[in-house]
Amino acid sequence: MDWIKELRDRFENIEFFPPVPDSKIRFAEKKLKIKFNRELRSLFRATDGFLAKLDANICWSICETEMNTDICSENQYIFENNESPENFDFTGVIFFGDDGADIFWGYQIIDGKMTDVIISWNRMKNSIREYKMPLKNFFRMVAES
Repeated sequence: MDWIKELRDRFENIEFFPPVPDSKIRFAEKKLKIKFNRELRSLFRATDGFLAKLDANICWSICETEMNTDICSENQYIFENNESPENFDFTGVIFFGDDGADIFWGYQIIDGKMTDVIISWNRMKNSIREYKMPLKNFFRMVAES
């Protein structure tokens, strides 16, 4: 899939970061103790995250930049500084982006493996929604919201 074309067609004023080499992807996976699924790995090979919709970090970077935060630091911050919703465990998600306000999203983790279920956490309402759809369709939904 051509992620750049797909995302450029969906988001106005999108800013991409340079692609990430596999060594950096593996470094982040090791730090997060998870192997990214095929879609997320493919996205990072095309771009190290991107900004859109009023400079929201729709997809965080693997490598921290001046303009974008990194996936490892963000997940650590969420785990250490937020109370998870009732009957939900943050360690069951690897977050990879946000809407620039109060909604964060990530992939569900079951038995140490990243599934294809995307979890959306509204921090202000402290609520969770699940989406079982391809990542490109999730980004399409985000772009239209």
